[in-house]
Amino acid sequence: MRYAVGIDLGGTRIKGALVDGRGNLVTAAKTATAAAQGVEVVIERIRRLIAELLLSVPKGGTVVGVGLAVPGVIDMPSGTVLFLPNLPGGWSDVPLARLVGDHFGLPTHLLNDARAATLGEKRYGSGRNSRNMVCLTLGTGIGGGIIINDELYFGSEGTAGEVGHQTVELHGPPCNCGNEGCAEALASGPALAALAVKAVMQGATTKIRDLAEGDLNRITPKLVSQAAALGDPVALGIIRKVGGYIGTAIANLVAVLNPDMVVVGGGVAQAGPALFQAIEETVASRVHVAKGGRGNVVIVPAGLGEDAGVAGAAAWALERAGDSRS
Repeated sequence: MRYAVGIDLGGTRIKGALVDGRGNLVTAAKTATAAAQGVEVVIERIRRLIAELLLSVPKGGTVVGVGLAVPGVIDMPSGTVLFLPNLPGGWSDVPLARLVGDHFGLPTHLLNDARAATLGEKRYGSGRNSRNMVCLTLGTGIGGGIIINDELYFGSEGTAGEVGHQTVELHGPPCNCGNEGCAEALASGPALAALAVKAVMQGATTKIRDLAEGDLNRITPKLVSQAAALGDPVALGIIRKVGGYIGTAIANLVAVLNPDMVVVGGGVAQAGPALFQAIEETVASRVHVAKGGRGNVVIVPAGLGEDAGVAGAAAWALERAGDSRS
């Protein structure tokens, strides 16, 4: 049996797994990123995590490579990190694939973390039966990826799939990317929480205030979802509004790409039925170019949860080694 190590580098945690060719996570491990301590410390933590996972390779198994999912801009051919916006200090032109790969003598490949999650869902998750798929990961930001004819689509410069940076409200709020009215600025986790904080500050009668015990700093997307599950009209309205923005973004993608499936994952996607109902209604109302209006596209929740990134990173390494897909 051939295996790969998948690593998902996050702002606070580094997650890793030893993954076999069928997508089974044989062993999983994680460690704190310790990003504030600098690039060298983070790289050493990645190495230690990989070393720990390599100890769990079953007898007779062969590790064919390492996949590294990173949250930022990379140069894939050279395996170089160009910019990581959520990790402090020094992440400019860092040859991460070489620094990790040479240490273990293993082929090592970089992939953007959202693209890794997309590949994980395609190979082993909700998108296994899809040939043309779009994935959205809704969290602190909104990332994603595109699958065309069973393959990740990267575009001319490797950045295709930035689904969160399409405009869904003309002259909307500024986005960190420099645009205004992006889906990320209107429907990410922080944007959802900000809508709830605004409602509480304006004196709305809502369970959000009660659950937060009056502390605005405790208002999170999870707390808003809890209030919505209790039937709170304000929380439900916020989730429907955010779902409308996400639905608009998906409608654009459906009209342009005509996928057979859209997979929605990430923390915000846990908001429940109200979110997906708003998404479905918005897509149905906005897409009229395919057969039957929106065509045969299905919108489904992600299936791998927090494991999508490590599974996708490992799948990327396995595919680069020429392993067959299953």
